[in-house]
Amino acid sequence: MKTLLTICARSGSKGVKDKNLFHLEGYSLIEHAINQAKEVFPSEQIYFSSDSADYIDSINNYGISALLRSKEL
Repeated sequence: MKTLLTICARSGSKGVKDKNLFHLEGYSLIEHAINQAKEVFPSEQIYFSSDSADYIDSINNYGISALLRSKEL
């Protein structure tokens, strides 16, 4: 059985602007999520979805599929 693994990151936080790009122990929060997903599901396809082109650009070197969605979603 295949698992559909998605990581979604919305920009425009009301509390902390672009918090998903903040670095903690050398990695952004998005990178932490991707690394954890790869550790738990090493053979599954991982998809990343965001309304921010900056977020999509930040994961280009991780070899996962990315989808730029509209802000309305």
